[in-house]
Amino acid sequence: KELYLPPRGEAAYNPLYALKKTLQADGVTVASRQRLDLSAQQLATRDTLLILNDPRTLTPVETRRLLEWVSAGGHLLVRTPVPGRWDKDMQVPLFKALGVRALVADGACEPLQVAGEVPHVEFCRGRRFSFEQVRPLRSWGDLGKGYVYARLGHGEGHVDVLADFDFLGTQGERQGSLF
Repeated sequence: KELYLPPRGEAAYNPLYALKKTLQADGVTVASRQRLDLSAQQLATRDTLLILNDPRTLTPVETRRLLEWVSAGGHLLVRTPVPGRWDKDMQVPLFKALGVRALVADGACEPLQVAGEVPHVEFCRGRRFSFEQVRPLRSWGDLGKGYVYARLGHGEGHVDVLADFDFLGTQGERQGSLF
């Protein structure tokens, strides 16, 4: 008989715990934090930083420092602001600096077909986005409905913008994480 117990320790509060353990099993050094503290956490040139929190929480100083780090060769992954109330004049300083504009309307699911797998959908709870005077290196979506993924070059580094990170979570249905 199998008993499913609630998660304990880091698995209870880190929605990316399974991702962390998978990367560690592949030999990748992983550090997870509940809060971004760029003065205490030194990012190296080829590091990757995934910010699970709403990008509107980034201060102007954090935004500037993150973009300087990316420009020097860092890799930043960031999601669009969570769906819900959105004013068309609302700004996300990080997105403005990158030439990305979060769309007012909440997006619909994006179909995904992987060879040999059952078709399914992704990004159902995310906010789509468009571009302002920037050409992404890679993108997924379209001009009409908006995009759910884009990789943007920034100096020597890259920024990946996604409509949501729900597919990365230990519990895909978890909303409003602490990270």
